[in-house]
Amino acid sequence: LGLLDDAGVRRDAALAAVLGGSEAAAEKLLKVLPKDRDAEDVLRMTVNSTESDDFNLLMAPMFESGQIYRRLRVAEILKTGTEDISYGYVWGQLMTRLRTGWDGPGGVSDRYVREALYKEMTAGDPARRLLVTNVIAAMNLRGLLLAARDAGIAEARQVLLDMDRPRAPATR
Repeated sequence: LGLLDDAGVRRDAALAAVLGGSEAAAEKLLKVLPKDRDAEDVLRMTVNSTESDDFNLLMAPMFESGQIYRRLRVAEILKTGTEDISYGYVWGQLMTRLRTGWDGPGGVSDRYVREALYKEMTAGDPARRLLVTNVIAAMNLRGLLLAARDAGIAEARQVLLDMDRPRAPATR
C-alpha cells in the first residue's frame, strides 16, 4: 500500500493493485488516483490496451489460486467508487475478457470461464459467491443464474429478482 503513496512508482503499483490486489489497495486507489491524473491515465490505457496483454491475461491458475476473484473484487470496488468518482472501466474490461476468454498461450476459453464461475458460485464462501453471482449477472449469463437458483443458491435467486424488477423512471 505504501507504494501507492510514492509518485515515482504509483503507476506500476496501481496496475499491480488492479491485477489482484487487496480491498485495502482498491480503497487506497480511490484516494490517490484523483490526485494523480498521469497515473490514472496510464492505468486506463493499460487496462484498455488491445496491444498489451498485461491486463487481458486469463489463465486457469488464476481461477485455481483465487487471483481472478481478488481482481474482480478490486474492479467492483473501483466501479462502485466514492460519491465523487468511480473507475468503471476496470470492471467493464474485465467483463469483456471473461465473456470472450483469452486465446493466448495457456489461456482459457469462454466456456472454461463460465464453468469456473458457476463452480465458484455453487461452492464458494458467501462473500465470494455473491461477487461471482454479480459477475455472472453482469456477463448476462441468465441461464447460469437460473441453474444456480434451481440448485438452491440464494444469491442467484436474489440477483434474478433484482434483474427482473422494473426500475423507477429517471426524474429531473
